[in-house]
Amino acid sequence: MKANVSKNRDVYPERTQELLIQTGKRLFASKGFDGVTIREIAEQAKVNFSLIRYYFGDKEGLYRACLALYGKARLESAQKILVPVASTDEFRIRLKMIIQEIIDSVLRDPDLSRMMLREVESEYPLATDVLRETVVKMAQAFVEFFSSAQKAGILRKNLSPLFLTQIMQLTLSHLVLTDETRGRFFNMSIKNSKNRDALVENLYTLILNGVLQTEEL
Repeated sequence: MKANVSKNRDVYPERTQELLIQTGKRLFASKGFDGVTIREIAEQAKVNFSLIRYYFGDKEGLYRACLALYGKARLESAQKILVPVASTDEFRIRLKMIIQEIIDSVLRDPDLSRMMLREVESEYPLATDVLRETVVKMAQAFVEFFSSAQKAGILRKNLSPLFLTQIMQLTLSHLVLTDETRGRFFNMSIKNSKNRDALVENLYTLILNGVLQTEEL
């Protein structure tokens, strides 16, 4: 199989893998897993199609590698931000930080965000283990964050940390992934920094109004 690999690709395997991931995620995001072939990915990446098998095993291996790359990065960010809190001020700061981080991460890589959202919503996901090690653990970090705030008397006791987590994540994902439509019809794309700041502030205020034990914001 090495004989099919060009000299340039042998010398720079990491660059080749990055090229395949960048091309793969773009095609998977626009066409879905079943709508993409190995040859199509290879042709658009301008590499021999055997390199996909060489580096990732098969198309599913490349697909899983794309999802793992995105999921691990988001999980690391969430675990750094969503630590247990002991005061309302700390809760406010970390809540705004995670909202900003989620929005920025989707804007940085909308293709992987669409892939991950589609995989999460699929009745028959192809990468359940990847989801369990990334998305599920990220949700757990949110749940623990909200639970710690409840124990500290910051959040209302009648709220479910899990449902609150899901509501926030799905709202943020939907708002960011529908950004082109909102920009086209309302001229409110969050690619504009002022609109993005307004979205963060609005979501932050709405969530605080709904979850804080005190009505004072």
